Amino acid sequence: MSMDYGYYLNEFGGDLIPEGEFSRVFEEARRILLSLLFPLREEDFSAQDEAILRRALCYQGEYIFSGKSAEVGVKSEKAGDYSVVYREPDVKKAISVFGAEVSPAAAHLLLASGLLLRWV
Repeated sequence: MSMDYGYYLNEFGGDLIPEGEFSRVFEEARRILLSLLFPLREEDFSAQDEAILRRALCYQGEYIFSGKSAEVGVKSEKAGDYSVVYREPDVKKAISVFGAEVSPAAAHLLLASGLLLRWV
């Protein structure tokens, strides 16, 4: 399946990923998501499946590009004799499969459509 920058801008409504980075980010997102899908072969996807996957790829691409998969917050600070330790916020974590994080929005879309493998 192919997807171009025009789809990302006009159909998905994205504006986070610059055109020069789109191919690299799209391929990384594609590699991650295709490892989680059923059917396992791209040629077995219906037109509706492809439309859902394109949208999920955009969510995953923005997740990768924004760096959320590597985001680490401040856990403590110290200034002179004063120090504070922060409680970790109740934030939904991404699904991690084979060491790669999946965007919560992409995972939800694929799960709702029945394309996500049941073991994920």
